Amino acid sequence: MATLGVACTSSCAYLVVADGESVLQGKPERLAFRNGLSDADRLVEFGKDVARALRDAGASEVVVLRAVSNYTDTHTGWTDRLAMETLLRLECAKAGVPCRYLSQQAVKGALGLTGRGGLAKLGEGRIARSGKYWGDGRGIAALAAVAAEQRA
Repeated sequence: MATLGVACTSSCAYLVVADGESVLQGKPERLAFRNGLSDADRLVEFGKDVARALRDAGASEVVVLRAVSNYTDTHTGWTDRLAMETLLRLECAKAGVPCRYLSQQAVKGALGLTGRGGLAKLGEGRIARSGKYWGDGRGIAALAAVAAEQRA
């Protein structure tokens, strides 16, 4: 069973497919709103990009990593992040792929990550790096996907 892990920021959604403890090679590694389009067209095109990524990933489940509760950002940053997450969930529903949120605490618990520090720091070295953008968000997306695999 392959799981697509997603970690969204205000600028993009980082994607990783995991099967058990292994990260599978795949593209795209991140999705972002396209520049130069109207607001409505940006949403439509992002939805199409997500649908394509879901097909290519072949995952049986999608897990979206929740933002930490003390996360701060601008209004635009929050609305873009929430729009990406909503479009992802909508495309999952259309494709019949289960999609759920996982908190960072749940990921830490499932993977037995203890100690002080954020998820990225605690999970350092837990999963072999694969592809680009690992430190930007793909690493924590991978941790979420592996945690979901272990909880299944």
